Amino acid sequence: LGFDVTAGQDIENAIKEIKGTSVANLSSNRNRDNITDFPTIDELVGSELDKLCKKDINRPIPQ
Repeated sequence: LGFDVTAGQDIENAIKEIKGTSVANLSSNRNRDNITDFPTIDELVGSELDKLCKKDINRPIPQ
């Protein structure tokens, strides 16, 4: 749409020209300092992966 969306007002500006769309009272409720750590692939050991899937998991062996 040609807008950099970094704040609530930017969102309003970006979508106000879309036909049939209206917005009111947009405010951000997230804290950028509070980032959740997701496990990386190294932290997911094979036994845990087996619990997530009912089918057998074929693990390729890198050459």
